[in-house]
Amino acid sequence: MRLKKAISSLMTSLLLLVNLRPVSLGVVPEYERNIAERLTEQYRDGLTNLEIEAEANWNMSLYKSLELVGTVVPHFYELSMEGGRQRVVFHARTLTTNSRSELEALASEVLSNILHPNMTVREKVAAMYRWIILNTTFSLEAATSTGEQRSSNYAYAFCATGPLVYGSAVCDGYSRVLMLLCQLEGIPCVRIGSSKMNHSYNAIWIDGEWLLCDPTWDTPESGNSVSTKYFLIEPELMTSHETDSGLADTLSYEDIISFAQWYYADFFGTVEGIDEDTHHTSSYSSTPTTPFVPTDEDAFASYSPKQFADFLFRYNLFRGTDQGYELDRALRRDELAALFIRVLGQEQISIQQSLPTFFVDVSAWAAPIIAYLYENGLVFGVSETHFGSAYGATSRDYAALLLRAMGYQEGVEFNWETASDTAAELGFAAKRRPSSTSIITRADAVEMTVRSLFVEMPGRDGNTFGRYLVEIGVLNSELALADGILVD
Repeated sequence: MRLKKAISSLMTSLLLLVNLRPVSLGVVPEYERNIAERLTEQYRDGLTNLEIEAEANWNMSLYKSLELVGTVVPHFYELSMEGGRQRVVFHARTLTTNSRSELEALASEVLSNILHPNMTVREKVAAMYRWIILNTTFSLEAATSTGEQRSSNYAYAFCATGPLVYGSAVCDGYSRVLMLLCQLEGIPCVRIGSSKMNHSYNAIWIDGEWLLCDPTWDTPESGNSVSTKYFLIEPELMTSHETDSGLADTLSYEDIISFAQWYYADFFGTVEGIDEDTHHTSSYSSTPTTPFVPTDEDAFASYSPKQFADFLFRYNLFRGTDQGYELDRALRRDELAALFIRVLGQEQISIQQSLPTFFVDVSAWAAPIIAYLYENGLVFGVSETHFGSAYGATSRDYAALLLRAMGYQEGVEFNWETASDTAAELGFAAKRRPSSTSIITRADAVEMTVRSLFVEMPGRDGNTFGRYLVEIGVLNSELALADGILVD
């Protein structure tokens, strides 16, 4: 006998009371938590429609699993399970007509229009918040709809499709699109919900703490004024917002925090909080300090992100912003292209050539760089028309770039999908070892760059990538000798 049950995101409301500290698992049973983690991992790996097989448990709460997924996944799902008494299959399907890639391309275009590289995280979030408020109208019709009418006519208003495509949404649409924009920019963000309030909003990780945002409540009834009454508020000061207990089909504080810490573990460095050895604040100065001389792979383990950045700064390969090095900030794909072209020593050539680009989401400052790299087969877009400038760069993105520059043959000696594993084998992966699809920070990128200088290139009799860059004039030979890049 084959059984089936299902639940839709339109029926769920989510919870989060924010604070980052070691927490217990609350009341979500291990089975529901495991299902949510496995589905979310598939989403993080780039899949849209999610499917997993598991041991049957017909008493489990689909509601709790779907709620957990919805705290960190910005898209809109229906979750079902079907099977027999021993094994079942879980299916998570999107409910809106716009595909994941379409929505992410639209969100990326928004980011390319409202952000610039020198913005702080707080300034970026403020720009996103302002865009959502000024470009979205609250849909009373969708909010008061029920049942089949809601599913058929107003599903768009409950997800990112509402603000991005229709310019109309309810609180779910506001909170989901803010989460999508933040995640594309590499900023940890969660969607908070409260059945007590029949409402959802967000928490965003900024300056070492979770701060609350409610773009719905800050949207004016008319005009272009933007309120900040509910923007980046400390949780204890947001007394107007209530959370659920975690009983019945709701999620507790412990459930949500635990799941958020698990999902963003690569960013924080540990699921129990910020690991001070791998996560750093934006207080770095761009003033170089005494150079270091790495002698073997083990020597790298003792160096801080700032030392790696200082090393590249001396060769003019890495530059800070008006905020310093910003090593804890996620690295955008257009910023990664800029770092990479300096490593190649081709920045001025790209600017002089100013090749045309057909990517529509590339800023003016990055256009000649990306066009040059694309023309030379070193970078590719996320689609035929979009480079994905505002997307966070992943570990495999940069590993693949460095491997191509070193002369490793793609499809023969490495593959893009597993490039971060190849980097680890060759010794230039960041010690934090973000997963291949994880967004990397500027600290990860500078560390990978420095490590790559000591990696042997194929077919060059043991010569390293660093020696090659000295030979073509990218690196100063005297400094390279002092730093151990050149060996007598």
